[in-house]
Amino acid sequence: MLLAKHSFAENLADASTPLQVVAQLAGHGSLQTTRRYVTPSEADLRKAVEGIVRAVPVQR
Repeated sequence: MLLAKHSFAENLADASTPLQVVAQLAGHGSLQTTRRYVTPSEADLRKAVEGIVRAVPVQR
């Protein structure tokens, strides 16, 4: 059950679902609980930064 709940919450977070919505759908009473399920990986963090780098025009 734990793995399925973790995957459910992680998949919602990966789809850019707001944390409050993930918490409610997962039945968590606290956002702290939800945060444990959706901690970003190193690859997630790198992808987020790369998205910013691509979005910001280079100034010369």
